Amino acid sequence: MAKLSDIFGRKGGAAGADKFAGRPQNGNSNGGDHISIENLSDVGSRMGEENEVLRNLLTDTGRKISELDDLKRVEDLNSALQRERMERAVVEGALEAARKDNSRLQSEVAALRSTLRRGAPLDDMPVPPAEAANDEAPPKGKRAKSTELSEAGGKA
Repeated sequence: MAKLSDIFGRKGGAAGADKFAGRPQNGNSNGGDHISIENLSDVGSRMGEENEVLRNLLTDTGRKISELDDLKRVEDLNSALQRERMERAVVEGALEAARKDNSRLQSEVAALRSTLRRGAPLDDMPVPPAEAANDEAPPKGKRAKSTELSEAGGKA
């Protein structure tokens, strides 16, 4: 076992201090051999390569995040497009029904005008096919208006 004086170098001199000093004796201290510049350049180049790899990974990650954002936007647009297509189909169905009703009403108006031109009373007019299918009598407002037209000379 070493004495404390040997460890702290008070009586043993410089040799004892170097022997037990906390510094490594492999030549890496300030007074010894220096680390070679080639080793430092190797370390620096490895760090540069690692930094470049990390930079590339960050770039790739940013690109992937952008792609995911774009994909989400495409999915949102596809769902909006699907909703618009369904709404369009409903509107087109309503338009078709309105066109059929318009056509039927145009036919009824043409039949009423034809009857008025012949001078026949509206009460003798046959029931139009659309009303016969519904088994409903025509509303009184139509007959009253048609009667007024016939009394006014058939002008609309």
